[in-house]
Amino acid sequence: MVGAPGARIRVRSVAVRERGGRVTDSYRVTPYDSPPNGREHRLLAIRNAPEDEETLPRLENVRAVTIEFRRPRQAAHVERVMLISALGETLIERLDYLRERFNVEMGLITEHAGLHFRNPYRSRLVDPKLKEHVESFRGPTEAYNGNLTDDDGNLIFSTDSDNPYSFCRMFPNISRDQEFRFVVPLAAAKASGWEVLQLVTPSPTRAGGGIYWAQRTSPNIDAPKKGSWFDGHSRQDTFAGRISRLLEITSHDPGQLWPIYTHLGSLGGRPLPQPYFDPGPMLALQDRVFNISGTVPPRSRLWFTAATVLYDYALMMRGVADHVSHADPDTVHIRSWMDFTLGKTLPRSPAQLHGLTFHVHDPWKAEVYLDDRRIERVVRNRADESGRPSVTIAETDRRYVLFDRLDPMANDAPPISGGEWTWAPPEGVGAGFGRLAITGKDASSHTSVRLSLHGWTPTGAQAVAFSVRPDDGTRWGFFFETRAGGGFYFGNEALAGDVGRPITASYFFPPVKPAGGEWRLWIAPFHDLAWAKGAAPGGPMPSHPLEALTIVCAGAPGSGVGIDRVEFLRPRMRAHQEGREPRWCLGGRLPIFETGATVEAAALGPNEIPIHTAVVDQRGYFCFGLVSAGVYKIWARSGKDELHDRRGPLIEVGADLMSLVLDRRESVLAVD
Repeated sequence: MVGAPGARIRVRSVAVRERGGRVTDSYRVTPYDSPPNGREHRLLAIRNAPEDEETLPRLENVRAVTIEFRRPRQAAHVERVMLISALGETLIERLDYLRERFNVEMGLITEHAGLHFRNPYRSRLVDPKLKEHVESFRGPTEAYNGNLTDDDGNLIFSTDSDNPYSFCRMFPNISRDQEFRFVVPLAAAKASGWEVLQLVTPSPTRAGGGIYWAQRTSPNIDAPKKGSWFDGHSRQDTFAGRISRLLEITSHDPGQLWPIYTHLGSLGGRPLPQPYFDPGPMLALQDRVFNISGTVPPRSRLWFTAATVLYDYALMMRGVADHVSHADPDTVHIRSWMDFTLGKTLPRSPAQLHGLTFHVHDPWKAEVYLDDRRIERVVRNRADESGRPSVTIAETDRRYVLFDRLDPMANDAPPISGGEWTWAPPEGVGAGFGRLAITGKDASSHTSVRLSLHGWTPTGAQAVAFSVRPDDGTRWGFFFETRAGGGFYFGNEALAGDVGRPITASYFFPPVKPAGGEWRLWIAPFHDLAWAKGAAPGGPMPSHPLEALTIVCAGAPGSGVGIDRVEFLRPRMRAHQEGREPRWCLGGRLPIFETGATVEAAALGPNEIPIHTAVVDQRGYFCFGLVSAGVYKIWARSGKDELHDRRGPLIEVGADLMSLVLDRRESVLAVD
């Protein structure tokens, strides 16, 4: 509400009446950085907490707005009344809520339709047209966005995210107080790839603080029309063709980054085609990433990952060079640095360094440190086309923990052939570990155990990690079966033939013994798998639903292998907060349920946490707020029976876990 120049207005109450009779009158005076134009501005807003269930009026459904002033004559001094669909502060509060309650941390925003995070060119193009339209329009009330000024240049309203006087201002709060660091203000700016140092560039904002302008590309299929950069819009029906063009260019011009503008939704209510994409180019893309056919030259290989991961990689490459030192050919030290655009120290966590690669002398002995803390998850690469081996940082804050603190035999106790399994429970905040030992009496015996995984799925994983400690002379291996019939072996090459099933692809670790019998973390990136002869794109992958895991080891009688942890890795950065215990989201779905059904959880351990309860939503999904790492029992009631996750009643939380499916009955579990 805006008063006339020099006039004072004091509002007692505001009520919004909708068609149908509903009245909303919970508006309260809210502080607002109003334009310095000699007018008094009064902002009244509904500031409900995120948990509140009260729905807000829809602007297109408003029938009348009633304003009561403290002094009736002040009504004559009101120059303008505007209805606002959202406030920047409300949006920030919701983002804070998602971060603190559900671990949703947003690092990237893509501008859409020039509504909020607009680029300067868009503003210069659209705002004059908006002013011209508003001045000449005589129809019913409309909704607007952008910047509107009067004939004297005074700001009437702004919805831009970085205008200091915008109703929807989000800067500098969103970049200063959260981990937002990239904005994509254009659908695409090139039809080709970007050099790594060009992909993200510093950009100030009008409201203070800074951000990185992130670029995208849209490969052309046909020659664009004169005066245009692109041959048309990217849609579902053209996307595969654009992928073909990308593959064609990168086969002879490698080394660039291609964050692709997708826009894959179906327009106009048309039925979705089957298959959704032309499979040919998509299969060719998969082959370029994983070299399933074995025919892709090294210089034609691609790294395929989420846009935020790609932008973080480019951001790290911009700054890391001056902060790397080598104590010796196999020790890499990285020092954090101040980024003056964001006003923060980078990297925000070791996971932001994901993908950075360093040449070393011996990759199996090499170590990488960030601020004198050893980076644990490192891929050890054989010599590349330059003839030099290297290590690649594979840290991530998104892990699918198969077991770490939870005995993998706790839910099911499968038979063990030629051996025995023992489990040492975790002490304090540490992890537990198991040991698979050989009980045979031959000089060279072997043992194996097959664990059912019941369709457990490490969606989007790009690597798998194993923490093991083998005895002298003991060989070991892990074999994953997918529900689609694939088989993936990771371990010592000598045991690959002992799994007793066809192997789709494998990754062999050399028989390197850790110094002093210490635990060693081995990481197998899926892009470096060796595929069986005759393998073709489009088949099973180790990130697909898994049927079982078989652990094998061989050696002298009484020897064995210790197993501390098995986890799948998917790139993602989450800012670490010093002195604060990491907490994770726990959730999933109840396939068959009634309205009001609940899911219960209880932490197991010496300090058992009381039972937590979550109500499923209208689709059967549930989520517990942030919980500590540990082992939990999860169940739902179904009559007199209990429903558990497919793998059993006990589950482990060591990262965000939102894939539980509670469809396994306790009675069936007892029979199993």
